Amino acid sequence: LIFSLGHDSPMWLRMNPHGLTRFVEDSRAWLDMQPPERQGRCGARGLRPPLDRGVWHPLRPRSSGPLPPDPAALQLLPVCWDVVIIDAPDGWGAGRMGAIYAAAQLASENTVIFLDDCERMAEANFALWWLARGRSMRAIDNGHGGLTCMMYPSEVGA
Repeated sequence: LIFSLGHDSPMWLRMNPHGLTRFVEDSRAWLDMQPPERQGRCGARGLRPPLDRGVWHPLRPRSSGPLPPDPAALQLLPVCWDVVIIDAPDGWGAGRMGAIYAAAQLASENTVIFLDDCERMAEANFALWWLARGRSMRAIDNGHGGLTCMMYPSEVGA
């Protein structure tokens, strides 16, 4: 499951030729630029963060309690996702908090999760609260000036 539909989408499809690959994209422009066969693999459209960046800080995930399920994410629940990649939304407006929370709803205890640009404060804090519990975490240089965090079951070495 990949939160992003972009120039690297063909690579993700080639890496998983016999498995189920779905994209979640919030940007109409990125969706429109894809060929129809890739648009058809977009499992959810319009996923929006449940909290915007301005509201997030005073609430913090700990004090906000459980958030309501995201309707766009609920349609992806019946699948047991082995890998979830969070590389969208772009992170500059409301950030990736909605995608992080949706990934927490969709991941099992065995799911490996990658969060790009996890050096951003809001993303890092939300990931630590919603994704890292019971998981090991490793930060990896993402090659474009930031970090990608890999969260994986604690009993699995990386």
